[in-house]
Amino acid sequence: MLIDYPHKRGIHCETANTKNLLDFFGYNYSEPLIFGIGSGIDFIHFPFVLFNDVEAPVYRTVPVSVFKLFTSRMNIDSHIVTLHNRKKLVETLNSLLEKGIPTGILTEVYNLPYFKVCSPDDHFKGHHAVVVGKEGNEYLISDTEAGLPFDGYQRIHSDDLINAIMPKSNFIPTGKLFYLDSYSQPGDIKSAIIKGIKTTCYKMLKIPLPFFGYKGIKLFSDRIRLLEKKYGTKGAIASFKWQYLSSEVITGGSAYRFMYLHFLEEASRIFQDDVLVDLSKEMLTIANHWQKFALELTRAIKNYDNKINLDMLGDMMASISPMEKKLFYQLNEWVEKK
Repeated sequence: MLIDYPHKRGIHCETANTKNLLDFFGYNYSEPLIFGIGSGIDFIHFPFVLFNDVEAPVYRTVPVSVFKLFTSRMNIDSHIVTLHNRKKLVETLNSLLEKGIPTGILTEVYNLPYFKVCSPDDHFKGHHAVVVGKEGNEYLISDTEAGLPFDGYQRIHSDDLINAIMPKSNFIPTGKLFYLDSYSQPGDIKSAIIKGIKTTCYKMLKIPLPFFGYKGIKLFSDRIRLLEKKYGTKGAIASFKWQYLSSEVITGGSAYRFMYLHFLEEASRIFQDDVLVDLSKEMLTIANHWQKFALELTRAIKNYDNKINLDMLGDMMASISPMEKKLFYQLNEWVEKK
C-alpha cells in the first residue's frame, strides 16, 4: 500500500507538508503564501521555564494551525482529527491510507528513529510529516526535514510511529492527524491574504499582555540579561541551545521573517501594490538582524568557559522590538484600508 505522493523538501515542516498535500490534490500554492495566509509568524516569551526545562521564546503558532487557517481561508475542505486511543489511531490512519489519502501527522522527533541522524538528543513535539503508505509492520513517511541525509520516503515501525504521534505532553496536543480528501474550488485569494495579515498584526501588536508580539521581544531582551543570574552558566547555555534550535534549525527567528518577506512580495504582485514591496524590504532588514542574533547565540554556546556577554545579546533583541512594531503597524494600516 503506497500512495504516489509528491514528496519535496521545503523551508518549514508545516508549510512544506501542507504544500505537498495541496499539490497532491491539484492545488499550487507556495510555502510563503501558505505561511502568510495561515498567519504562521508569532512571538511569545513567558518569564519562566516552559519547554525542555529552559526559559526560551516560542516563535510559532500552535502546530497544525497554519494548515487549518490556510485551508479554511481558501475554502478548501480539510480535516483535523485528534485521537486519544492508540488502537483507534491505527485504525483511522490505516483506513485513510487504504482510501489513497496521504495523512499528515504531528510528531515528537525524539521518538522518530530515522530522525536521530540529524537530531539525536533533541525533544520537539511539534514536527509535521505525512504518512504515504504501509508495508507489513512499517509505515512510509514523507518528511520534509532538510537535515535528513536520505531525501525519500522514511521507513518506521508501526510501534515507533504511534509513540511519535502520541508522546506524553503537557503542552502540545497529541494523537493529531490532518488531511485533505478531495478537490474543492478554492476561495478568493485576496480575501484570504487580508484575513491572514489581520490575524498576524493582531498577534504581533494588539494582545494586551507583555508576553506577545513586539512587547514579548522586548521582554525577552530583558530576560536574556538575567539568564545567568537566574539559571547559572549551564542554564543560560541550555537556553541558548534551545533558542538556536527553535529559531534557526526548526525555523523561527530569521527563517520565518525571510519567509514572511517572500509572502509580502507575492501579495504585492496579487494586489499590484508597492506598499507591500517596501514592507518586504523592511522585513529583510529585520530578518538579517535575527540572523546576526543567531550567530551570536552560537558564539555564546561555544564560549562556555568564558564570560557570556548577555547585555550585548539583550541589546540585539531590544533593537529588533521597535523594528517589528513599526513594520506591523504599517502593515496593519495597509490592511485596514482593504
